Amino acid sequence: MAACAGGAEQENIRRRFIEERYRLMPCIYAGRECRGSLYTDDGKSFAFQRGVYLRMNFSCSVASDGIQVTISKHEGSYIPWWKNLRLEIYGWTPARGLVRQDGRAAAIPMGPGPIFISFTIPDDGAGASLRVE
Repeated sequence: MAACAGGAEQENIRRRFIEERYRLMPCIYAGRECRGSLYTDDGKSFAFQRGVYLRMNFSCSVASDGIQVTISKHEGSYIPWWKNLRLEIYGWTPARGLVRQDGRAAAIPMGPGPIFISFTIPDDGAGASLRVE
């Protein structure tokens, strides 16, 4: 089952979910306008008016030696169904195959796809700063 995010605010990020793994899959398209956001709530009530919603912002910047991906901390008090983020980066190839999380080299396995690279990180709601080299 797959869903794609759309609209001007989410133009370069698409999301799919896989329920059995409890992970959200933001797809990042490296380029000039590399940003987007995700919003969700319970979809049934008006609890979002009391702050029971979730918003996350994503952005990236591409340099000759790597790509910087920034994920904001969760806004709102809605608890998401996912526990991990599997990031897929399209349109860019790493030179070293190294991921740094919050400035430290991380032992994050990176998998190549047919036209993208991917890796999974935990989503504890605090946000993350990632550099892929």
